Formats: sequence, C-alpha cells, structure tokens
Amino acid sequence: MAYAAIAGLPLVAGLYTALVPLVVYAVMGTSRPLSVTTTSTIAILTAGALREVALIAPNEPLVSVAATLAVLVGLMLLLASILRLGIVASLISDPVLTGFKAGVG
Repeated sequence: MAYAAIAGLPLVAGLYTALVPLVVYAVMGTSRPLSVTTTSTIAILTAGALREVALIAPNEPLVSVAATLAVLVGLMLLLASILRLGIVASLISDPVLTGFKAGVG
C-alpha cells in the first residue's frame, strides 16, 4: 500500500498490485524461484509517468492512467518475450547489476 501512496494512487491499488501479478504468474509463469512483486523503483517510475500525464491532462483520473501504463508495459514485455529479447539481460555485467540493486535500495 505504501508503494501506491508513493505513486499517488489510492491505497487499495497497492493491494491489487500485490495479488494480481501473483495470480497471473501462477498461470503463465515459467520460472519457479522467480519473485513477482512491486518494488519502490516501479512505484517511483510510475509516479514520474503519472506526474507527466497530470501536467498534460489534469482532469484525467490517475487510476485509469496507471492502468493504461500497466497494459502498455505488459504489451511491451509480451513483445520482448515473443522476439526472445531476454538474451539482452545476459549482456549486462554483474557490477552493473550490483550497482543498480544498491541504487534501488
């Protein structure tokens, strides 16, 4: 719920983001040890995107904008999966990943 507050959304949206991805991944997922959850990084990126849209269209409800953002990101991830772009992740070196993880924390 705190991540929803960071993104400027109603607190109940945080509960949905904790439950819905788990159910979807249980049905469609391919990796058993993978952790699927929201993170502070996703909340901050979502808040930044919502802030940009709020400046352009101030009358648009943020929940519908966040839902549209989630669908668009999901479609991009689905396209990346179809094109087998997961191999790109193996090109990222361990020091870069460690730095990213430390920066997220």
